[in-house]
Amino acid sequence: GEAANLPRKLKFRSKTRKKGLAIVTDPREAATILMLGVAQVAGEVTDEHKAEIRKQVEKGFDLGPEDSEELLSRAIWILSDLNDPGNAINPMMDLISQNVGTDEMQDFMRMMKVIIAIDGELKPPQRSFMTRCRGRAGLR
Repeated sequence: GEAANLPRKLKFRSKTRKKGLAIVTDPREAATILMLGVAQVAGEVTDEHKAEIRKQVEKGFDLGPEDSEELLSRAIWILSDLNDPGNAINPMMDLISQNVGTDEMQDFMRMMKVIIAIDGELKPPQRSFMTRCRGRAGLR
């Protein structure tokens, strides 16, 4: 689990002086950060949220359990530096937009909706988060 990945994480951190969002260059990581962010703005991120994010990442990005766990762990670490998960929207959506087409972007929006559905209903902060994501991606 978390402890087993610590040496790799620490090695990763020391490799770069950049912090937070500046280290994200992979659109899959950006997408994972935003899925976590849309859960976080509604309140506490539960184990159920994390399990669903891992599932979406594995299915959507064709990754194995170890890679999806690493993406999630890094997303948690990166978001922990931000006061507001909404601060991740513009840089992460820009990174995703530069790397995927319209179909993939629509798939990503569906992934986000699956995460929101865990809470039962769309909460106002989630609606705002999604509106900003869609707007940044040029979607209506």
